[in-house]
Amino acid sequence: MNTKYYLEQFRDLKIDKDQLYSMVSPSAHLSRPVMFDRFNVLHALRYLQHYQLSPEEFIDWVNVLWFKDAWFSFPEDEADCLSSIMDEIQEIEEQKLDIDEELLKKYIFALEHNLDVNELL
Repeated sequence: MNTKYYLEQFRDLKIDKDQLYSMVSPSAHLSRPVMFDRFNVLHALRYLQHYQLSPEEFIDWVNVLWFKDAWFSFPEDEADCLSSIMDEIQEIEEQKLDIDEELLKKYIFALEHNLDVNELL
């Protein structure tokens, strides 16, 4: 089993969380985490925007990428942008709210320009 391959497949939205966990043990560790960047998140948001990904699938994807530190990491120069968006998405999930079109556009703009979403009006 090639853990890194399955993690890359998950990051790239080729498999879902259930498929990932059927192939990779939740306790699996890598010597180096798989990198994800703002373009991976941008891609996922566009899938969500065009109904190719359900809100639940998107939240599952975010949660695995964000909270599985042993599996995934991101470039330091994108930390502010990514963490601001991921934190907002977590708040939305906790409050049982939806990511509406206005928020999607805001997140997409921030990701395209590598900006902290909290700095946008």
